[in-house]
Amino acid sequence: MPPLIKPPLRQNDFGGVLGGPIVKDKTFFFFSYEGLRLTMPQTDQGVFFTASARAAVAPVFRPIVNALPLPSGPPIDPACDNITNPCLANLTAVYSDPSNIDATSIRVDHSISGKIRPGRVDNECKATLDQVALLIQKEPNNTFVIVGFAEDEETVKMTQLAGQRAVNVKYYFTQGEGGQQIDPSLLQVKTGSEKSRKIRIYKVPPGGKVPEEVIAVDETQVQGMSRNAPASRHRKSVTAASDAPATPQ
Repeated sequence: MPPLIKPPLRQNDFGGVLGGPIVKDKTFFFFSYEGLRLTMPQTDQGVFFTASARAAVAPVFRPIVNALPLPSGPPIDPACDNITNPCLANLTAVYSDPSNIDATSIRVDHSISGKIRPGRVDNECKATLDQVALLIQKEPNNTFVIVGFAEDEETVKMTQLAGQRAVNVKYYFTQGEGGQQIDPSLLQVKTGSEKSRKIRIYKVPPGGKVPEEVIAVDETQVQGMSRNAPASRHRKSVTAASDAPATPQ
């Protein structure tokens, strides 16, 4: 059997930010956008009738079996006779699975009595998380790893901020107001070494692993917080994640 052609892997992550005054020295806005266009390699395998088995099928059923892919491997059972024991063989195919995710965030700050207080209008990337939640619900055989990051200046006062970001996303999936009620056993929370204010979510198939160095979060020390909790000064974004590539072990 000839070797399989390696399917393409492409990941384009792009975005931008815009901010400025609405009312001079009083009200300010901040807008951010991040888009992900991901084409991830996939491998799938199935069992189908061999050419000899198709030829032995009654003519009325032949168009049905001929519509199925023709396997590329040898018969699974060499003793098959296409009478009482039809000949079946494996077919392994590769393809690329495309994913598109867009995340936006809007924030408004207003100065009251000379102090800047966040009057936040921020979707906290809710739309992106809701898309990822749908993917998790459709693929219960995979594990989804939520990786949180933080910048050095953020961790001066909040040493576990990267882990808190990851745990908060898990809380939203399992207990948040979105109502997804995802099984917590499908989710793992980790922290990464990248210096950024992001969350990255990896879909990891059985036998796979996350393609970067991560550290597990101690969830007995870091508790999930509702999206409706008092606003933090730390802006975060979600990098999809939902279909970021995982590599086989």
